[in-house]
Amino acid sequence: KEAEATLRRAADLDPTALAPRIALASYYWSGGDVASAERELRAGRDISPDSQQVNRALAMLYLATNRRDEAREVIETWAGRQKTPQADLVLADFYVANAEAARARQIYERIPDRTLGPVVATRLAQLDLAEDKRAQAYERLEAARTSWPRDERLLATLAGLLLQDGRDEEARARVDELLTAHPSSARGWLYRARLLARGHNEDEAIAAYRQAIRLGPTFIEARLELSAMYLTRREPDAAVEFAREAIAAQPTNPRTRLALARAYTARGNYSDARLELDRILQASPGWVPALVERGILEAAQGRHAEARRIFTPLTAGPQPPIDAVAGLVRSQLADRLYRDAEAVVARELARLPDDPTRLMLAASVAQAAGDRARTERTLRRVIEVAPERLSAYNLLGQLLMAEGRLVDARREFEALAKRQPRPVGPETMIAMTYEFENRPEDARRHYERALSLDPRAAVASNNLAWLLAKNDEQLGRALELATVAARELPDQAEVIDTLGWVHYRQGAARLAVSHFERAVALGPETPVLRYHLALALEATGDRARARREVEAALASNRPFAERGEADALRRRLSGQN
Repeated sequence: KEAEATLRRAADLDPTALAPRIALASYYWSGGDVASAERELRAGRDISPDSQQVNRALAMLYLATNRRDEAREVIETWAGRQKTPQADLVLADFYVANAEAARARQIYERIPDRTLGPVVATRLAQLDLAEDKRAQAYERLEAARTSWPRDERLLATLAGLLLQDGRDEEARARVDELLTAHPSSARGWLYRARLLARGHNEDEAIAAYRQAIRLGPTFIEARLELSAMYLTRREPDAAVEFAREAIAAQPTNPRTRLALARAYTARGNYSDARLELDRILQASPGWVPALVERGILEAAQGRHAEARRIFTPLTAGPQPPIDAVAGLVRSQLADRLYRDAEAVVARELARLPDDPTRLMLAASVAQAAGDRARTERTLRRVIEVAPERLSAYNLLGQLLMAEGRLVDARREFEALAKRQPRPVGPETMIAMTYEFENRPEDARRHYERALSLDPRAAVASNNLAWLLAKNDEQLGRALELATVAARELPDQAEVIDTLGWVHYRQGAARLAVSHFERAVALGPETPVLRYHLALALEATGDRARARREVEAALASNRPFAERGEADALRRRLSGQN
């Protein structure tokens, strides 16, 4: 109210001043008072009919409130009076916002290169992408870069596109160019943070995100991604902090409040999460991401029937969001509604038969229903279509070992390897059967075969790195392999544990601690991860914390092969013989 009164006084002091009107309109709009915002913008247009800022803001307000004809009248009238390249750009941008891509393209293409060349090139590239013409977008951006090699917008757009397409090395080169030419580019620091996060350099990524925030105070992407990163690290307090900062920067953006709701749910603040979701859904009742999060919240509180009530209509469309499908299946399994869950995964696999996420859901349904044969078939299919899915190998290996069928299974995988041109998955599975039988040299030979077919095969890289480190062999190569695996599977606790284990065997205990902490955050219920963290903490001299971690590992009722060694460590840390 004090802010409003001060802005109102500024407007009253000089009724012909434009800035106070625009500031008041922004204030009212951010608070949901659209009528007052419109009143101030119309007053601003009376003061300065040719103001680009006022006319554009008024048109966007009309668009946001679904008053498209009024929006069109404002922008077309203004642009018709101006007859400048800048006015054409604003008009074309309006057509894009109004889903009139063809008209927008015609106007962009008539704007002279010498005035707004880099801007137009990026706008046209975005239209190319919307029409699924990625090659054309790349060609357009690269051609423009030859004329404007240091342009911030061009470099940022190209870097973002390369990142989106997983072309990280090329993206890194563009980001380096961008930050060399424009060290204060918030988007450049955001992209550097993303690259660092993908490379599992989390501390450096966090520093880069913070730099992006410092350079772009209203730039919410860095805050939202930091919040998500801290959720992945199982640090919900930090996730809440950055979500709140995003809300402060853009209070009416539903994505900021959704991030806060997710952080509250992770922290167990279910009532606060519900309040945030209520706010979002009151303004946007059908917004799917918020509805999915509401279903997740209900399931987290054990209200699986209510979760199903939310998830079911979300999964009824032709392209249901996978989070809603997974949420529905898990809520059905929680109440042992196996037939219902089977129907859902059958419908999804009929639509996308080779989607690894849906196949893993189908495997979890079959396993819950006690159908071992179907579980095995489904896991084999996952390995065939997605050889990087570590969880599929582990589940299949455990299933085969429990049934005493490792030798028969290995013969099948050997036959399969002969039929496939690049049998990365079969070779990895053959190696794992040997590993289960404690035949490390045979296992190593087949992991090497998998890596000769695909040097970035994450599961083979991880498992071979573990074998080498376990036997203190070729620790330099083990580190290279573990790093590849962590880059490909950054959210897999076992993979991060392997990276920590290699560092530990190299004598880099402090570095190992950081990776083991990350692994424990990703898999807090897995006792062996805590045992490894305790070993590294002991090596750094932090005996008190090491004792807490090993005691937590031993308190778990989950079996782990190193329980005897863990108990010996506990006795050693307690001063017992």
